[in-house]
Amino acid sequence: MNTPVPDPVIGTTIDRRYLIEDRIARGGMASVYRGLDYRLERPVAVKIMHPHLAEDAQFTSRFIQEARQAAQLSHPNIVNVFDQGQDGPLTFIVMEYL
Repeated sequence: MNTPVPDPVIGTTIDRRYLIEDRIARGGMASVYRGLDYRLERPVAVKIMHPHLAEDAQFTSRFIQEARQAAQLSHPNIVNVFDQGQDGPLTFIVMEYL
C-alpha cells in the first residue's frame, strides 16, 4: 500500500502574505493551492512552479510571462491574477479563488 507523501508547502506562508492551506490541482509545470491572503483577508489560489523547473531560467521566464499576460486580461470567464513573485526557491502566481 502506498503512503501519500506530505506536501511540504502546505501550512507554510509565502512572501509573508499567503498561507498555503491545501493542494487543489497538480499539473506538469506547477501545482495549485487554496490559500489565504492575510493582508486582504480573502481566499486565493496560489500556483507554484515545481521546484525542479524553477531552477531553469527559461521555465521561470515563461511562468512569469504567463502571469503578466493573464493579468492584462479582463473577462468574466477568466480568473483574475492578483500577484506574482518569488519567495526563496518558490516561483508563484496568486489568482482569484473560485
